[in-house]
Amino acid sequence: GGGDKFLSFLNKELVPKMDNKYKTDHINRILMGHSLGGYFTSFALLNTLTRKGAAFNGFIAASPSLHYNKYYLLSKFKELSQPLDKASKLKAYITFGGLEDGDREPGMMKLKDLSSDLAEVLNTQSKALDYKVDLFSNLGHMDTQLPTFIKGLQWMLKNK
Repeated sequence: GGGDKFLSFLNKELVPKMDNKYKTDHINRILMGHSLGGYFTSFALLNTLTRKGAAFNGFIAASPSLHYNKYYLLSKFKELSQPLDKASKLKAYITFGGLEDGDREPGMMKLKDLSSDLAEVLNTQSKALDYKVDLFSNLGHMDTQLPTFIKGLQWMLKNK
């Protein structure tokens, strides 16, 4: 749905313009999103793992809609069979709300299984990626943004 074009715009146009106009931190540049925005954030992480020269090195995804298009993005993560090696490690913090299972349609993965699969896939990239996948047991889909963004930033910027 245009994710490639939007990510290209961020990487090649917006971020360089922001860097040119403002004093920015190139080392701790973090992309965050919730729901479909979390899906895009996960998409950006995947693209950054497989290509060089991306603008972001931190990714925080709150309740990413990984079920979208029949788990297409999860399948693309699973295709990363070879461990990648990056000059500096990327960081990813991905969460789901435990109450989201009540909103699931028939045939959709349980969040416990989805988060486990995702963690297993991300673990294959441990040379290039520090990651954390959390499940907030008492939160629904629309409740995960703030705790995810706060905890994700705290985890990523710890000891900086």
